[in-house]
Amino acid sequence: MGEVWVDTQFEDVNNQNTPGTVTVVNGDRFDLRLKVKGTSLCARGDCHGRWNNPHNNWTNDAADTVYVTHWFDHVISKVDRRTGEILATGSVGSSPPHVITSPGDGSLWVSVMGEETVKRLDPDTLKVTAEIQTGAAHSHPHGPWFTPDGRLMIVPNALADTAGILMQASCTHSTAGGGTGFAQAGQAGRGPGRGGTPPGGRCQRH
Repeated sequence: MGEVWVDTQFEDVNNQNTPGTVTVVNGDRFDLRLKVKGTSLCARGDCHGRWNNPHNNWTNDAADTVYVTHWFDHVISKVDRRTGEILATGSVGSSPPHVITSPGDGSLWVSVMGEETVKRLDPDTLKVTAEIQTGAAHSHPHGPWFTPDGRLMIVPNALADTAGILMQASCTHSTAGGGTGFAQAGQAGRGPGRGGTPPGGRCQRH
């Protein structure tokens, strides 16, 4: 039956001055298998910028690594799925709520609410390798999702009542005419500017 990873975001932890754990339970019995905490990084110290309100999890294609966002901070964690060891921490921008991999090419993406962007990350180092603006100020992109072929990314803008539809070509190869390979396809919803194209929409490679 596998297992379930749940972000117990507001759980208090001894010797950890920010809230949050990741709780891992067995899928068949729902008994506790593992607790992932920030204490291995910052016990009795300052956990800000290391482990702070874990909010969303996503596994890689091999299912041996879980990526964890820290919504109330600027970091994302890379965690060993079997042991719970925190393998890496990367700074990605203000308030990253959700992370996802593309079914098209396996690339790793994170939404960054405080910067109105989605960013592509190196899956090993968690360094930002590209980014695209998803909307105007205070749109706050939250939980992106891909179509099964990986061609489109749908990004809900939590505070704008809209969803951006991004057309992906991995953001790695320039298109004819000097394009960037990642274009804004459109926007839907009830908020201001619905049906149009939000500002930005061009991929900036790092």
